[in-house]
Amino acid sequence: TATLSGTSTICYGTLSGSLPSINLTGNTGLVQWQSSTSLGGVYTNTAGTTSPVIDNGNSKYYRALVTSGVCASIPSNELLVSVDQPSAPGNISPSTQDICIGNTPTPISLTDYVGSIQWQSSTTNSAGTFTNMVGETNNGLVASSIDNSNTKYYQAIVKNGVCPATPSIVAAVNISQLPVPGNISLTGNSTVC
Repeated sequence: TATLSGTSTICYGTLSGSLPSINLTGNTGLVQWQSSTSLGGVYTNTAGTTSPVIDNGNSKYYRALVTSGVCASIPSNELLVSVDQPSAPGNISPSTQDICIGNTPTPISLTDYVGSIQWQSSTTNSAGTFTNMVGETNNGLVASSIDNSNTKYYQAIVKNGVCPATPSIVAAVNISQLPVPGNISLTGNSTVC
């Protein structure tokens, strides 16, 4: 019986020391490890002695083909190791906009991303402390979700499966305050010859 030690889902490019291992127990005979891209599909031989070398770039099924003498080879059960593609932050647009206080901002959109989204905002600057925006998990921020009273910075945190999250670039929404006309006053006579 083939058993899996470690997680059955890994992130693309996981280093060898962090990969799961598949072990075979209760077998009799010589072992040849095999892999396939589909359950019950065409299997090809893969490297490995006590455990197959796990492909860290593609989801695959693994099994052991056991041979004893002149007897027909028998395969073990199949085990799947899934590979999640890396989180990709995509492209944010517009990256900067300047509006007058109270005016309607342009919606901010995220394209070409891979993973799930959590929008965040900061009141300081692009290197400031960002906090999650409750309920904002779509691929864009509508105008009503963008502060039109104070300058703020927005970013999307994108996470795909078990892969580490990665932030998008920061979009700045700069708010100009209304001008203050002040008061004019007259020094001297208001009527001159």
